[in-house]
Amino acid sequence: MAHLCIIIDADINNSNNLQRLAESQEDLTIVYVFENIAQAIEKIRREAITIDIAFLASNALSIEKREVIKILKERCGFVTLYSASKNDAADAFDFELDDFLKSPVITKRFRQSIDKFMRSKKSVSSNPIADDEYFFFNNITDGATVLCFYAHIIAIQSDGNFIRIFLPFNSYLTYFTISEMEKVLSRKNYFERVHRSHIISLPHIEYVGTVGIKMKHLPQIIKVGENYRKKMNYHVESKSLQNLMKHTMCFLPVSLSLLQMTCCA
Repeated sequence: MAHLCIIIDADINNSNNLQRLAESQEDLTIVYVFENIAQAIEKIRREAITIDIAFLASNALSIEKREVIKILKERCGFVTLYSASKNDAADAFDFELDDFLKSPVITKRFRQSIDKFMRSKKSVSSNPIADDEYFFFNNITDGATVLCFYAHIIAIQSDGNFIRIFLPFNSYLTYFTISEMEKVLSRKNYFERVHRSHIISLPHIEYVGTVGIKMKHLPQIIKVGENYRKKMNYHVESKSLQNLMKHTMCFLPVSLSLLQMTCCA
């Protein structure tokens, strides 16, 4: 299986060298080549694709290095920094990147970086992604086919015969009704219909207020419909710290319970 990689480099000569090396490896496929990291992040955010390896030249970094590298690492399984200066190896260490290559990159060292990625991939997860963890849908805006993980969904909003799927870095409109989507999501126990026009992912709740529910990454407050309020209130109550503490106390060892009773006597 070929692993997807991107190259981010402002220097055309360095970029061409990396492309040549990548194309010589049967287990690598170049998806994109970018001149700067902001351009790369915008593209992979918009298309919601997951990159296996990112080769990042130090010259492509912006001033806000730490923040943009953090975002890149969220989208890429393995990030290799490369530079003509050995001093930049310190950046690779400071930013907890996966590898560092000295430019001009030679074939042997390039291959070693890929092998390192392969070893890290096996150590992180020896099991492939299960088929029931994701699905594909067509984005109406540009006609692209988007891969979507259930765990990444923040909320679903109804829009007539369409729905808008909210993900951490983007949202997409697709041909589907919210009732149809509710049936699809029913295979996961962390989705809840809270309104006739909204389904939310419970792990993505930021807080529940008097007006409605604030979801992570979304600016708007989602109102809870009258018909869904009782079930939502029950969920919040059952997961409250006070309620969890009650259940914990019920399972305390008998000796500990007696000790507390003695101390209180």
